[in-house]
Amino acid sequence: MNALALLLLLFCWYEGAQPTPDDASRCANGENRTADNTYDYIVVGAGASGGLVASRLARAGYRTLLLDAGPRFRDEPSVTVPLLWPLSTEDRDIEWRFRSSNSALDPGRDAVLYPRASTIGGSALHNAMLAMYPFPDCFSNLQQLTGDDEFAESKMRARFQRIEKCEYIQSNNKLLKKGHGFQGFMSTSLADLGLAVKPGFLDPQLVAVVNRFLLTAIPQNPIARFFQSLKKFPKNLPLIFDINAPGANLREGAHLTPSSISPAKGSVRSSVADLIYETEQSTSTLTVKDNSFVTQILFDTTTGDTPIAYGVQVQEGTALYSIATGPRTVGDETMYFANKEVILAGGTFNTPQILMLSGVGPSQHLVEHNIPMLVDLPGVGENLHDKLEATMNWQMPRTWKLFQQGCTFLKPTPEDDPCFVRFQNGEFPSLYSSSGTLIAIQRKSDPSLPYPDMYVQIVVNKFQGYQDGWVNLTFYDGEEDTLSIHTMNTRSGPGKGTVRLASSSPFDSVKIDFNGYDDIDLEKTTRVFEDMRKAFRRLQRLGVVGEEIAPGYDVKSFDDVKAWVRANGWGHHPMGTAKIGSGDDVMAVVDGQLRVRGVQRLRVVDASVFPDQAGFYPMVPVYMMAEKVADDILRDADSTTSQCG
Repeated sequence: MNALALLLLLFCWYEGAQPTPDDASRCANGENRTADNTYDYIVVGAGASGGLVASRLARAGYRTLLLDAGPRFRDEPSVTVPLLWPLSTEDRDIEWRFRSSNSALDPGRDAVLYPRASTIGGSALHNAMLAMYPFPDCFSNLQQLTGDDEFAESKMRARFQRIEKCEYIQSNNKLLKKGHGFQGFMSTSLADLGLAVKPGFLDPQLVAVVNRFLLTAIPQNPIARFFQSLKKFPKNLPLIFDINAPGANLREGAHLTPSSISPAKGSVRSSVADLIYETEQSTSTLTVKDNSFVTQILFDTTTGDTPIAYGVQVQEGTALYSIATGPRTVGDETMYFANKEVILAGGTFNTPQILMLSGVGPSQHLVEHNIPMLVDLPGVGENLHDKLEATMNWQMPRTWKLFQQGCTFLKPTPEDDPCFVRFQNGEFPSLYSSSGTLIAIQRKSDPSLPYPDMYVQIVVNKFQGYQDGWVNLTFYDGEEDTLSIHTMNTRSGPGKGTVRLASSSPFDSVKIDFNGYDDIDLEKTTRVFEDMRKAFRRLQRLGVVGEEIAPGYDVKSFDDVKAWVRANGWGHHPMGTAKIGSGDDVMAVVDGQLRVRGVQRLRVVDASVFPDQAGFYPMVPVYMMAEKVADDILRDADSTTSQCG
């Protein structure tokens, strides 16, 4: 070999060993990576799922970045004092006011309000705190669908125990503690019966209403069914002490509502925000960046045929989203890089938006918005579903005793509110220590069903769902003499709604269309309304309950009530827009380990992955799913190596 040939060989070897421009692009111009912008994992969204996953990864020793578009909003009464949670839904510092349409219904239903919280803790910091175990087949169905045995009920119950810190059962009570956890971050407690029976709160009209309500827990002939149930005591008695005990959610009956409220800490809200802040303070591996709006996931498209997620693009600032209501400020634009994985936890509305803006979604829709397509995933933004909720109202002859305590709901200032002052001083029972729901009934719409699919609650003020001005209606407009019966129907049909981009701007809210209700669901809710009318008719004759306000006496026949429910139904538990599916389901977005199809190193974990409704309330199922995927990620952690060193 002559010198020239040797020189050419060395030159070719040197050139081949260097990163190409595309390689440098994949590594985000490797020289731009620093210790301050590069992490093992990046989690997008600090809500119930993202906050939990980020905390678990950080506590396992991995450098984790948790990003959220909202601010830190930790100590305000609206997110700590249980009964004041409605105030948080209209707090300009954190509210995102989504609007949904229902194109299959009347045009007047085109602006149904879906309030969401943009803050560290997410909507787990502004919800009504109902902490209920998921439906009996929620995770076993996913086990069957995916073949992933980590969804087995025994393993998912163990994850629930890891999450929970039960405060209504003693940890040494061998009989009752089964299935509960006592060391988790989420405190649970039952509604305080002292608000109904203790001096100063005892209200004869409330006792009469509750008694009548409890009779509706015994379907068909109340007296005959009641005595029949006594013969098989305690199995068929329609009173359920602990709805979160193993097997309890298979039964019909009434129960005190469990909430994520901690009596041990002064009856304040307990949420994933507590876990996030505790992890941030106790470890050096969790970095939390608020006011950091993720606009896009960064993908390497140069290595092989499969795009690889390696980071995110972020716009710093406040109230950047079009449906935010606070003062807008615009900061720097930056990028963050992940050595291992990016985990997307933006929620049912924002997760599909971020995926589509990043080129992952239905190809035709991406073309409409001039977004370069990386992966044609037709299921992104599809399968949107929610419960059908509707509420009846009655006028009461007198103001509820609960509202005769002088409470002003922080007006004109918190210091002027005697109920808030007493709550702060630890004087209990307190109206403010309640989430607003005392007792509920779960029932089957059809006796042949394996478990209840209808949920009915007493609310002792005026509530007609989320709508503009609903907080004033509930707290400040003198409606303390109203009874509300709130009904939730878990729905029978498949999710048929959609989330679509309004534009290619990440700051424009999405288009949300639930596309109507199934007729069978309208009929199920209508039958509950008719049962409630019958139950309270006797109390009306006795003068305990007054006039029916909604639907009202002019809504008489079954078809009339059904039409009223159709026109006034609503929901606030959207799910399904990035659903889990089997390998042959072309509409599935993620697999059993929540890995996004068609790409590498990207997972989704939030309510969007549930193909069906997961439970009467979504918070606990979402926490459990987050625990499961945290286990999956940690199991893969050692084999997921950095691409760029």
